Amino acid sequence: MKLKSVIVIILLSVGNVVFAEETRLSEIGLSAEEYSFLKQHHTLRVGVGIAWPPFQYLENGEFKGIASDYIDIVSERLGIRMEIVKNVSSFQQVLEMAEKREIDVLGCVTETPDRKEYMDFTKPYFSSPVVIITAKDAPFVGGLADLNRKKVAFVKTLADYSRVKDNYPLIIPYVVSTPAEKLEAVSFGKADACIENLAVTSYFIQKHNLENLKVAAKSGLPGTELAFASRNDLPLLCSIFNKAIASITKEEHDAVYKKWLPVRFEYKADWSEILKWLILIGTVFAIILGTTLFWNRRLSAEISVRKQVEKALQTSKETAEAANKKIMESINYAKMIQRSLLANLDVVKSYLPKSFFIWEPRDIVGGDIFYTDAFEDGFIVAVIDCTGHGVPGAFMTMIAISALRRIIRDDGCHDPAEILKRLNFIVRTTLHQDQAYAVSDDGLDIGICFAGTGSRNRKPSFPQKSGFPALTFAGAKMPLYFVNNGQVSVVKGDKKSIGYKRSDPDFSFTNHTVTVQKGICFYMATDGFTDQLDGNDRRFGTRRFRELLKEIAPLPFEKQREMLLAAFEAHKGTMQRQDDVTVVGFGF
Repeated sequence: MKLKSVIVIILLSVGNVVFAEETRLSEIGLSAEEYSFLKQHHTLRVGVGIAWPPFQYLENGEFKGIASDYIDIVSERLGIRMEIVKNVSSFQQVLEMAEKREIDVLGCVTETPDRKEYMDFTKPYFSSPVVIITAKDAPFVGGLADLNRKKVAFVKTLADYSRVKDNYPLIIPYVVSTPAEKLEAVSFGKADACIENLAVTSYFIQKHNLENLKVAAKSGLPGTELAFASRNDLPLLCSIFNKAIASITKEEHDAVYKKWLPVRFEYKADWSEILKWLILIGTVFAIILGTTLFWNRRLSAEISVRKQVEKALQTSKETAEAANKKIMESINYAKMIQRSLLANLDVVKSYLPKSFFIWEPRDIVGGDIFYTDAFEDGFIVAVIDCTGHGVPGAFMTMIAISALRRIIRDDGCHDPAEILKRLNFIVRTTLHQDQAYAVSDDGLDIGICFAGTGSRNRKPSFPQKSGFPALTFAGAKMPLYFVNNGQVSVVKGDKKSIGYKRSDPDFSFTNHTVTVQKGICFYMATDGFTDQLDGNDRRFGTRRFRELLKEIAPLPFEKQREMLLAAFEAHKGTMQRQDDVTVVGFGF
């Protein structure tokens, strides 16, 4: 009796499983013929690409990517086993095996005329636009016709190559093996452009930090539409897969997209940034001015009306204090805005560990600022002294930093002398000081250094195995000091300022090159340090500043910073600070 009970239970369980599977397949909408086909073909051989992330790739022998997730979903829907065919060297080999019927299904493929000769294609389960990728500093490209007689990177086995080669015969192919190599060829200057879908482009730019690339234009080609492809001698397969894909819910699609295509934010500085900051700070100071006028008028009215009344005086005092509080809150907010223009020192320490930065405005905001940034071929450090103090000086620093970012980041210019020439043009034209009707005559002094690795294909790493980098300096009324083997040297900048009415727009600034040795220390400073007066009206002076640099150079850079500030405060004593003070030091 016990044996009979066990047999009955087993038969009931198997029946329930079969019934559940038949129910699931009937919900998908399979016909009796399609259901019978699946029972006879429970295991299907699946061919995949090995190097097309985020769509499909092998990692440590494991198949991953968007296609992998969709293969899992379809396998579960149909109750079949989809076996990945491994030990393939390229996608071309996968296509050849499919043509020979050694593979039943392709999990991630784009439909082309030659492939349709031996495969049926499902409706697409994923779509991404195809775009043209170039270097950020490349000439304008508006479409594929602009790539005639230019070198364009292709993977021959991918659909974009077959679509372009016949319609644009003047494009010069630069053949690589993988989509990643296409983007790297453009990043390293081996090709002028490549054509790739936006999803793959975003994935590789983010993963490999290829920040010198940009999406130049739409390609005009059909978007990349990924589908399953099956043997056309088994026509039922395509119909079955279409029904399985149609059963995938929006939530399941969204889960796959979020897993493999996270949102990516990019920063690109341009003149719209200047306008944003102008509007923001202009609004703050408009509020300050309006608040001040409003409360002053109200105060005057109350004093004139209740001149003899003690209560009125007390009320007026409280009103004035409230107005002053609002003004100080607004100015302190402006200080936070100006501080946001400065480089993040934690990031700077990652590529320039031996360094210090002193930035102390005379007022809450000021006209001094420093700038630094790192690139694949080196890093830049600049110190800027703008006209004026306080609010006017702060406006000038905003214009200067935005212009530097445009020249250095967007235009890719790393030559100090050329940067100063372009900065001179931008400041003069931004303030209309190149016109006779100009109402302002403002500008700035600046010193700028570029330490280069000699290669644009490596991130900077100092010192290198092959030796220390060279340092190039150019200055506009600002010198560079350096201490080497106990000796202080001064490299003087050109005696020309930046951006004023009288500034020559065609003047070419001078580059000075310093051979860098181990232990050398470089310094740049605004004149607020050396021009500070003591109680006897004596300047700190450049000679004393050089002697101080010689004394502190052997010390760690944080200790150098402390000693510079201590010497400045000891000289100033009880005197008011006369100017903004900025000092930058770095070494190797």
